[in-house]
Amino acid sequence: MAAAATVAGRRGLPLVVVPTGTLNHFARDVGVYDMQEAVDATGAGEAVAVDLGVVDVHPGHGGDPKSPAVMRQRYFLNTASLGSYPDLVRLREKWEGRFGKWPAFAAALVVVLRRAEPVRIRVDGRWLSVWLLFVGNGPYHPRGMVPAWRPSLDSGLLDVRWLRADVRFSRLRAVAALVLGALGHSRVYHQREVGELDVELAVPGMLATDGEVVEEAGRFTFRVAERPVPVYRRHEDNWRGRDRPYLG
Repeated sequence: MAAAATVAGRRGLPLVVVPTGTLNHFARDVGVYDMQEAVDATGAGEAVAVDLGVVDVHPGHGGDPKSPAVMRQRYFLNTASLGSYPDLVRLREKWEGRFGKWPAFAAALVVVLRRAEPVRIRVDGRWLSVWLLFVGNGPYHPRGMVPAWRPSLDSGLLDVRWLRADVRFSRLRAVAALVLGALGHSRVYHQREVGELDVELAVPGMLATDGEVVEEAGRFTFRVAERPVPVYRRHEDNWRGRDRPYLG
């Protein structure tokens, strides 16, 4: 989906979302819940604007002379991350059918943090040690909890969240705060919304976009593309005679 959105963004074309995946995260955020809705919206030419996340991958891997000398770009529709976040999401999705989303996330967090290695990053000229860095393409809700859904897809903002590893008992504090519903008030958790974020790593690390590990580098700049991508979605006021599928 991100690859198709990249082509659509570069060529100024609209994007059709076909909700036939396993979880359909992006389709649900857009508001396309089944094939009939995709057919209706495309036929009627009804669409909404959706931001496209961009990651500038800077050349140089800690002085490695074999590193590429040209900056590259990656695009993402949902999330980008450094550290252990992709493993966290995979375990949560594996277990949430059995335990429910929030218990599954807490269990996944325990497992991932137990075996995770801290990542040292520099943000705004300040060095931090973190377990993971999450960058959402648009503000996710709920705030201070597990990012679950986006009320707006064209805000021009990035949702940045990280768990600090340089606070005493940070793993235990993170899990306890999540279980108690107080993660947003914990010293180990930080969140903000920005238009652009530049991150330098003390040791080159792997970047994941939309859950897939895609790139290794020592510095990444996250931003929102200048022009949003039009994505076909029904204007529901024009389709009141048709029932929508379950939205839970």
